[in-house]
Amino acid sequence: AKMVKEFQTFIYSLEDSAEYLEVSGRLFTPNPAIFKEMMEIALDVVLIAMYLRHLEWQSEVIRCGMKGERPNVVLDIAKCPFAAKLNTYTPPTPEIRKAYDYLNKVHEELHELGKVFVEEYLNKPLEERFEFLNNKITPTLHELERAILEFFKLYRGGEPLLKIDNFD
Repeated sequence: AKMVKEFQTFIYSLEDSAEYLEVSGRLFTPNPAIFKEMMEIALDVVLIAMYLRHLEWQSEVIRCGMKGERPNVVLDIAKCPFAAKLNTYTPPTPEIRKAYDYLNKVHEELHELGKVFVEEYLNKPLEERFEFLNNKITPTLHELERAILEFFKLYRGGEPLLKIDNFD
């Protein structure tokens, strides 16, 4: 648990540094060869950060949802920083493209379910809120975990864990 927390702190500091550079306009023109290698590392970091941040997203939705309070999370996929970062990636092979498209699809579904929960379930009885969280949001987050891992494995040149046929 301590190692995960330290890694989260590291990831968040990287994200904050990148946001500072973007906002402050302190960007430079990198060496293209080095930049390509750094972007490959950066995508690894983005995928891990995406996983950790969406676990926090789910926890916040469940914590607030069980109390009948509006969660303080990004519900609009267009405002999710991970969607924006992933949209800058171009998959190099059809197999990676399928995994990438599936990852984006599940990610979008998770955010959409969060919107549905806030708009339609937040004021419903506790049992209905719990059922929606348990039967919709949690399984979708688990599917997002699998999609991230599958994409990560293919992207890193490993063997696929899931049947790619399922990604259509």
